[in-house]
Amino acid sequence: MRRKSFAYAIVTGASSGIGAALARRLAAAGTRELLLIARRRERLETLAAELRRSTDSIQIEVADLTQPEDVRRVAARIAARPPDLLVNNAGVGLYGTFDGLELEAQLAMIDLNVRALVALSHAYVAVVRQRGHGTLLQVASTAGFVPIPYEAVYAATKSFVIQFSEALAEELRDTPLRVVTLCPGFTETEFLQTAGLPDRVVLQRGTSADAVAATALAALGRSGSRIAVHGASSRIAAALAHVAPRSWVVRGVGAWMRRGITHRSAR
Repeated sequence: MRRKSFAYAIVTGASSGIGAALARRLAAAGTRELLLIARRRERLETLAAELRRSTDSIQIEVADLTQPEDVRRVAARIAARPPDLLVNNAGVGLYGTFDGLELEAQLAMIDLNVRALVALSHAYVAVVRQRGHGTLLQVASTAGFVPIPYEAVYAATKSFVIQFSEALAEELRDTPLRVVTLCPGFTETEFLQTAGLPDRVVLQRGTSADAVAATALAALGRSGSRIAVHGASSRIAAALAHVAPRSWVVRGVGAWMRRGITHRSAR
């Protein structure tokens, strides 16, 4: 397997978790220039200072990709100078009953996980078609393989990312632009806390963001790879989700995810 490096890469959602791990891995792999995008300036500046020890040029851009004006600004930057690799990693999750979670928070999740990803993908594909080469890494989730009660909107957004990205990869099959979709399972990042996922429903312990980032870069180094599912247990679960009766899958997943809701109610 060849080691994949890029001259210039952009990573959204780079201030923590998988995004930060991808930035570190890209820098270690020889990427000469990185643009890190996220909402939290202090986190971005800390990571940039760390990576400047080994990488020629690290830039940051503070942007909230739930906001249309910030999405347009980042899209314009991509169009003006397209990277060799664009990583659409920014995303958020929410756990709870559909009617119990704030509607505005769920709509903002759709804006970030779906609208921003589509807008930045569009800006990139449009300009890279003219340039002639590029790679698009879309960060989805194994949650996108099945409907997930109590994460109904989140799982639906990740299902969109998977199907959209696979379709786009096929559209671009005969072009020099690659599309690879990363599907991590439960990963030990602050995402679990911000999403409100209780310990009782977290299946996969000890999976680090760095290990997920390593899976992504390995997939980028394999020609023809379109989907990268991290971890043997996640690959087994994804395979079972495709062959088991849909009603069984949804009921089983719902029973497991309900554990967190009933535990909250009991306290």
